[in-house]
Amino acid sequence: MKKQVFESCARALDDSEFYGEEILTGITGLPEPVASEDWKRCDKVLADWMRARPKPQFCPYDDHTTVLLGQDHINRANDILKGLFTLPDSKGGFITESLKGEFEWSPAYAPGNTYHPPKMFRYHLNQHEPLSSLAEVYNQTTETQYRDRILTLLMDWIRRVPTYWKLLQSNECERQHWQNMMTRNRFEKWLDIFPLISAVLSDRDAVDLMKAMVHHAWLMDEYVGQHMGSGISGTLVGMIKVNLKFATLFPETRMARQAASTFKQHFRTGIETMFYPDGGLKYCCTGYHRAVSAWYVQAVGLSKGLSIGEIDHEREMVWRMQTYSARLMKPDGNVPLLGDTGVNIMAGSETDWRKKLLNEMDPDTPSQALKWSGAYAMRSGWETDDLYLFFNAGPHGTMHNHQDYLSLEVSGFGKPLIVEPGITPYGRAEQRNQLISSPAHNTLTVDGYGQHRSHLEPTEPSTNPWHTSPEFDYVEGTFDEGFGPDQSLKVTHTRSVLFIKDEYFLVIDRLTGDGLHDVRWHYMFYPQSLELGSDGTSVHSNEVDGPNVAFFWSDPELSAEIIQGETVYPYRGLMTSQEDRETSSLILEARACLPSSTAFLIEPFREEKGSVMTLSRMEAEKGVAVMVEHPDGKDVVMISPTVSGDLRTDGVATVFRSRSDQYYCVLAYGGTSVTVGGVPVADMDISISWH
Repeated sequence: MKKQVFESCARALDDSEFYGEEILTGITGLPEPVASEDWKRCDKVLADWMRARPKPQFCPYDDHTTVLLGQDHINRANDILKGLFTLPDSKGGFITESLKGEFEWSPAYAPGNTYHPPKMFRYHLNQHEPLSSLAEVYNQTTETQYRDRILTLLMDWIRRVPTYWKLLQSNECERQHWQNMMTRNRFEKWLDIFPLISAVLSDRDAVDLMKAMVHHAWLMDEYVGQHMGSGISGTLVGMIKVNLKFATLFPETRMARQAASTFKQHFRTGIETMFYPDGGLKYCCTGYHRAVSAWYVQAVGLSKGLSIGEIDHEREMVWRMQTYSARLMKPDGNVPLLGDTGVNIMAGSETDWRKKLLNEMDPDTPSQALKWSGAYAMRSGWETDDLYLFFNAGPHGTMHNHQDYLSLEVSGFGKPLIVEPGITPYGRAEQRNQLISSPAHNTLTVDGYGQHRSHLEPTEPSTNPWHTSPEFDYVEGTFDEGFGPDQSLKVTHTRSVLFIKDEYFLVIDRLTGDGLHDVRWHYMFYPQSLELGSDGTSVHSNEVDGPNVAFFWSDPELSAEIIQGETVYPYRGLMTSQEDRETSSLILEARACLPSSTAFLIEPFREEKGSVMTLSRMEAEKGVAVMVEHPDGKDVVMISPTVSGDLRTDGVATVFRSRSDQYYCVLAYGGTSVTVGGVPVADMDISISWH
């Protein structure tokens, strides 16, 4: 394909091609000047038509804004008026550059092939984020200096930035995909901002802007057609969505009809390529799920306004995408920090989304299992102070995922307690490589090696054992793909999680394989004080103004170390997703002869209560047995068919509850036989809940 570079997208189409092929002559007053090739008159008719466009529903700028912007927003806009742009630098920080007059928009290489300003700064500049900053302030203040600056910058970009009119082969344009993502993001900002500036567009501004819009819409439509069904299909659906915005604003254009046609042809493929049947994004990253699924939801909403029919399946799938986040949400409404997820990403966009969506979902139980995605949420209820545990036992993601299989997060009484590190700025290559690997997550390593995972597309839902009931929840996942860069370390890790409702979480790790190995566990606690218990088998937090957590392990021989805020390799005790906030990482180590098992008890407690539990290992045949002691009595928990003393079970998980050394209740999941001293529990004065 021949490379065609134009001085700007405002000049990519000559007038005869533009009016003859791209703008429908159905616009009132346009057919006659088009027929006579009176391009000046065409410009006038088109400009008047554009200036009269009604404000679309998708416009984010309300006529009467009630939420006042902060002073920082106003200061940023005032800086832009003076030519000062503050944008991300790709390493988690920001850089301020003075760009005035006919400055260079496109990335320019300095000596040594180093971008200056940095590449990420240029990306954000060319995605026109400064225009959004100006629009927010103008929308609220109505001060025309902000609107005029938007128009000046917008038209300067359209008229001066060289642009590719035809799609290029991969060897003709470095990072073609990134260029097209910027096209999408920039174009969407134009469409959102258009109602704010349309009334003051000159005839020439209007025509050049429309040519640039047609250029962007055409380029994205071609790109979607060539690549839909590939691993970038999520981004491509974002392009479909933006083109539907264009169609909503300018329905008379030929490009509007093409946008609707492309939606009908490719949108379902975009769903099937990027999402599991339960609505989970195949990235296995809750943060990107929130972003990408929003494009799908918006596209379906726009399609309704354009009267695009026969999309019942598409509507059903975007509903599942929405409920995915709601089903997994933490009690505070944020999504778990799975993969490249930042803090404070809410599961829903509306202030009353929790009540609204939960009412529509009407879930049978607060605990939820998404078996295609392999994501599980255990909770005591849907309120903000309920106990909660998220467990990741799903397939390996296609991108933006971490080596975090079998990791978990815990919240209690309105506060995160055990967390994942979340996203790391992409520009910190060495740090990022470490923090996406297993040692940075709430799982384990063997002989210093983390998980080596390959992406295997599941053909059916997960068969992980899962149970939920009003009394207890249980889930189990297994990692058997090998540890180390070449998967040569053949050790299998099975993690079981039991939740005794409103009381505690119990985590059982079983390792199978051969020989002696060094095993290291990592658990990251939300920023809070953390102290090692005097017995050497527990840690606990001591916050005076909120909930706390106690964490126990069953084996006294484990060595324990608390590490806080490492800013160098291996970066333990650091929440990079929260601007490198210092926190506490608990590192536990043991020399283990496989097969082996270790248990961990997690006890969230309110400030005034304090820790009241202990954990100890019991002798067991085949399976695992531990004892949890608490003020109300003792629980013997047995995982897998197990014999321990006079207790026997063939269940997957069994809990014998006692008071004053008398068993009063048995909770059992799986199996058919539970006995005490050889006598079936069913024949004793002991209640039993079979599941």
